[in-house]
Amino acid sequence: MFLPSFQIQKPLGEAHNVDPQDVLATKKALNRLGYYQLPEHGLHPYPDQSLFDSVKAFQKDEGLRVDGFMRPRGPTEAALDNRLAEVKRKDANTPVPMPDQPGVNSKRCDAIGTGKTRIDDYSAVDANHQLYYCKEEIPGMPRWEAAPGRFVYPPNKR
Repeated sequence: MFLPSFQIQKPLGEAHNVDPQDVLATKKALNRLGYYQLPEHGLHPYPDQSLFDSVKAFQKDEGLRVDGFMRPRGPTEAALDNRLAEVKRKDANTPVPMPDQPGVNSKRCDAIGTGKTRIDDYSAVDANHQLYYCKEEIPGMPRWEAAPGRFVYPPNKR
């Protein structure tokens, strides 16, 4: 069963008693999508006008009712969860550009016979979707090194 990664526990709106964890989660999510600018004093669990303005801007862009209000399992929460999932998929499927620098990264690794499929000059993936980078820490001895926690999935194959 699919469980959303973004969920709020209580309604979030200007005239509501909001959950501080919902406020933090919403600010982080909207910041990740470029709607909420973190204040100079840092992130806090208290609602501010900028949060509600960000919710309204997101709702407008998504074609939702623009009221700055979100409810658990409501359309704004669902749209936010969907957009965050898109960003996660995009991030997971974007190879990190790697400069060819001795001791750091190399184009010289051979993928033949290693069980890896080359993605580009600097990276490859194995059958378990684990991402690998070609490292040449000792000149003339390139090797594949796993990128911890980085996986590459073909679109729609999760």
